[in-house]
Amino acid sequence: MPGATASVLPLPPTGIAVDFDSGGNTGHLHFSQADVPANGVLIEWLRAGDPKTREVTFIPRSTRAGLGATTSLPVDVGSEPAGADWQQEWCFRAWSIGGEGGRQ
Repeated sequence: MPGATASVLPLPPTGIAVDFDSGGNTGHLHFSQADVPANGVLIEWLRAGDPKTREVTFIPRSTRAGLGATTSLPVDVGSEPAGADWQQEWCFRAWSIGGEGGRQ
């Protein structure tokens, strides 16, 4: 369209890492918000194979932290199953929301 300007899509969050408390039911999700301004980050997590564990939250961009700052989000991962030979697989997704171009 003549005269239209291109929108800049916010990049997705980077550096997503998870650590789990030993013997606890909390993990911590760490990520950096994109360097392109966005309104915030939408985070989704669930235990693989168990849709009842699905959680979604929106984290507004912190103007105090600045762009590219690392954010830590505590996430409930439930209690550890009994027994020595168990494992869980957790899935995390993140999107930058807003800014000039919408969702990424």
